[in-house]
Amino acid sequence: MKIFLENYTFFYISLVSLAILFGIIFTFKYKNKIAWTLQILSLFFLSLALCKVFIIGKITNQKQAFLIDISNSMPKDDIYSKIKNHHRKNNEIYLFSNKITPYSISLDELKNSNELKSTWKELNLNKTNIKSAISNLEKMNRFDNIFIYTDGYESKDGLKNFLMTSSFNANIYPITPDFSKQEKNFKENLRINLDYNPKGTLNKQSKIRITLENPSSSNANVALKTSGSNNFLIHEYVKVNKNDIFSKDFFTNELKNSLNKFSIEILNLDGSLIEKRTIYVTATKKENVLLLSNTYNDANFLEKIIKKLGYDLSSYYENSDEYLNDLSKYSLIILNNFPYKKLGFDSAKNISSFVKKGGKFLMVGGENSFGLGKYKGTPIEEILPVTCEEPKKEVERANLAIALILDNSASMSERNKINYLKLASKNLVKNLNDDDYLGIVGFSSSSFIVFPINKIKDYRQIASESIDKMSPFGGTNLMPAINDAIDMLSKVKAGKKHIIILTDGQIPGHLKSFTDVAIVVRMIGSTLSTVMLGNTSYDKLLKEMAKLGNGNYFVATDEKELPNIFIDDLKIIKDSKDIKENLFKVKTYKLKNTSLNNFPNLRGIINTNVMQGAKTELYVTDYTKDIPLLVSKDIEKGKTLAFTSDMNGRWSKDWIEWENIYIFWDEVLSHFLSNDANQKLNILDYDMSYYVKNNNLYFDINLFKNISFNDLSFELKYENDIKKLDLKKIALGHYIAKYENPLKGKYKAYLVFKERKSLPIIFSLTDDETLEEKHFKPNLNLLSNLALKHSGKINPSIKDIKLNKNSHAKKDISIFFIVLSLISLMCGIYTRER
Repeated sequence: MKIFLENYTFFYISLVSLAILFGIIFTFKYKNKIAWTLQILSLFFLSLALCKVFIIGKITNQKQAFLIDISNSMPKDDIYSKIKNHHRKNNEIYLFSNKITPYSISLDELKNSNELKSTWKELNLNKTNIKSAISNLEKMNRFDNIFIYTDGYESKDGLKNFLMTSSFNANIYPITPDFSKQEKNFKENLRINLDYNPKGTLNKQSKIRITLENPSSSNANVALKTSGSNNFLIHEYVKVNKNDIFSKDFFTNELKNSLNKFSIEILNLDGSLIEKRTIYVTATKKENVLLLSNTYNDANFLEKIIKKLGYDLSSYYENSDEYLNDLSKYSLIILNNFPYKKLGFDSAKNISSFVKKGGKFLMVGGENSFGLGKYKGTPIEEILPVTCEEPKKEVERANLAIALILDNSASMSERNKINYLKLASKNLVKNLNDDDYLGIVGFSSSSFIVFPINKIKDYRQIASESIDKMSPFGGTNLMPAINDAIDMLSKVKAGKKHIIILTDGQIPGHLKSFTDVAIVVRMIGSTLSTVMLGNTSYDKLLKEMAKLGNGNYFVATDEKELPNIFIDDLKIIKDSKDIKENLFKVKTYKLKNTSLNNFPNLRGIINTNVMQGAKTELYVTDYTKDIPLLVSKDIEKGKTLAFTSDMNGRWSKDWIEWENIYIFWDEVLSHFLSNDANQKLNILDYDMSYYVKNNNLYFDINLFKNISFNDLSFELKYENDIKKLDLKKIALGHYIAKYENPLKGKYKAYLVFKERKSLPIIFSLTDDETLEEKHFKPNLNLLSNLALKHSGKINPSIKDIKLNKNSHAKKDISIFFIVLSLISLMCGIYTRER
């Protein structure tokens, strides 16, 4: 048996040092030489231990390891069938992708590669590191044969360098997966193009183009999901025919100052992710806008629109005095369904003076604006492009359509709560007018119809009998019941629509989901009230829903209070003013502020007349006269604009849901606020897209003007490093630039024209975008070199495997020398002290 050291250099240095020390002790005649000798011997044994002493011993059982590549580039395959002929009882299995881990579960589990991947996601399946996996086994130094199941592709070329430097003694046998069932999908051909053509600080649009190429032999169905600032811009299903290309363009309209982030996902119909990209768009600063609205509900939609268009918005729906003292910081003031009584004479004079000095002013309609808002004869009417008509004093009482949503969960059986609920509901039935509608939805673990919506005149008795049949059971699932109630109200025509929700417990789901559905309720022209029975610890959600639904919030701490609550809510609804509304078709005339020419219908409008010198672009007709909708006028140095319908969803429901609503207001506000003398145009209009392929980052650039190629250059900034990339001309105005071996992180791309840089295209590459591509055959060249270097063979038979019956393994014996060192030390101390 031979003894070996891992660190001979340290051993020789220690040996020389101890020899010198030993010579000094005997030269100078130290006492207790035996004790000193024992202590030097202790140091000698310790130095041997630190040098990691080991012996080489023979083993009779051959050790084999199996490396299984489970990265996402691997095709679906029965791994078990590939390795079963070579596997033995004492063999070890390791799974790897970017990381490696031992695998000790039954071999049968290897038959399902999908389950294997879903179980071992922590290995970072989006990347493959073959070099690291083999290097880990090399350090163990105890395997004679290594079988590696892989396609031979890595995220980086680490294995090539490993083959040049490795002296690994084990035999390596690559086993390749079956690619016969591997089919091309969208991920290999996905292109997301960004068309970003800022026309100046006041009027810019970003367009994202999603292009999908289907090279497979069959049609494919996918889902497109695009979001920005936590709002969906696209969520739709599309079909891409085989060997065809699908393209989808949409405008983001979410530009804010500086950086804007957009997320684009392509998903299978089962919801699994095919590809995800993140795009960043840089926007320059826009004007300051002051928005004054009567209520939160009035402000909600217009506020979102103005913010998404990138304006610096200050929005309030309270008393206006403190916000109107200094108007010099604003470029535009908007009164949105804002009554004159909240504004006051002084503030009105300030706004009038602001406009005449060069400011911009917009009034948006509603039941509290123009004549209905008492602006007739005020300083505001003097600057409006329309006159304000005195409101009619007679108000017509409209019929009601009420949808009751009632909690029927098991907890309603406590303290006889369900019977008080029935009593409250039947009291409501008695107090409705004959022309009113009623529908009742119950909810527990699911939603169910208690009483379908009908005009109550002929169905009072049936409605009461239906209420009596309710019985508590199950859990609490409110959302489907709200959707059923919305569906009910959408089927009837009534002057006022209203939903009442009653529950006694916690409602599962996110607050935002319920606040969003409350907004949908307002968009169908309905209001929403909520009632919490008993447990007020969960009332935040119901309060917010009632606020957004422009309704009432009630708390009944005792179930005996229930019978009167629905009646109280009904009285409040009946006492509110109603405006008779019709359906108006929007017509156009000499459009100036917008390029759109087709508009949704409106359900209401304020009656006004056009002032002399004003320009009408949109109007409606009520069979007796034309009523202006969008009118503008120059007032001394300033401009005013009037939109005589609302923007809160009551009259403008179809507009709020209109896919071009952002484009409309973007064009209107941009043109209205524009000052041609001060616009700073981008130096070029161009379309730039980027994509990663074969570990290279490509830029595809299309110019919209005929520019000399010699005047153009391209710069890319990554962190603090700026590189100039060569532009390759593909056709007139079409160029390609390539950046090799990109890393994940943020990039800024500049097109340079005559040494002037364009606004940057800013984007980030994620791990997903810097991955190796999916392949359709193994990397035989690399795997052949690996097998040749280490005396193996690709896809070996049993006869090809080299069996070493007398294998050797090293055994660390450093611990024995540590023990000897301690014994020598103790003996030396004993000898010296004796």
